Amino acid sequence: MEKNNMFGTVAFSSYGFFWIILVCNIIIQKLGWGEAPTPVAMGWFLSAWGVLSLILFICTLKHGIAMQILFGMVVVLFFLLVAGNFSGNKTIHVMGGAEGIMCGSFAIYCAAAHLINDAFKKTILPL
Repeated sequence: MEKNNMFGTVAFSSYGFFWIILVCNIIIQKLGWGEAPTPVAMGWFLSAWGVLSLILFICTLKHGIAMQILFGMVVVLFFLLVAGNFSGNKTIHVMGGAEGIMCGSFAIYCAAAHLINDAFKKTILPL
């Protein structure tokens, strides 16, 4: 297992916090402790994560093609979600949802490839 992996640490902890923040926002609304953010507020929130994703994508240019594809997909995902929130266009939101499913599926492939290749100490699934 690789140690001192700054990229992995930043990526996984950042996106972990993204999901924690998003879920806490939903829970706070359900408990009646706050209101849902406006679409514009959500657009700005997602924009910040899109910028981080773009920075991480640039970092993947020093990694394998699978990581470049994955983080490129994440940048497109955030762009679609931001555009959907700012425009109010439901079609763009649906496109973002479809991109999110593809992105998640490819992330599972990448995780499986890393685990399987490491377990067998050779390339079984290409990255």
